[in-house]
Amino acid sequence: VKQLSQRIRERMPRIGALPPRRLLQLTVQPPPMERLEEAVCTLAELGALTTRSDETARITVLGRMAIALPLDLRLCRLVLFGVLFGW
Repeated sequence: VKQLSQRIRERMPRIGALPPRRLLQLTVQPPPMERLEEAVCTLAELGALTTRSDETARITVLGRMAIALPLDLRLCRLVLFGVLFGW
């Protein structure tokens, strides 16, 4: 089991290692391209990605937090601002 787990981890891309569109295309059920474009634009507008461009887009602190928390991205922003402002 440990060997299988290790092999899977070696073959799977690390979050942030691939451009957002490419990473989403590797999912089990990749979204249609038009939905993918909308999603990337929304993520960039809300601050989860640094930019809309695949060449320079990186996942932000908010984006990493959204990956870890089972919350809508907008709620993750509220949590992040609460932490930043000490609420």
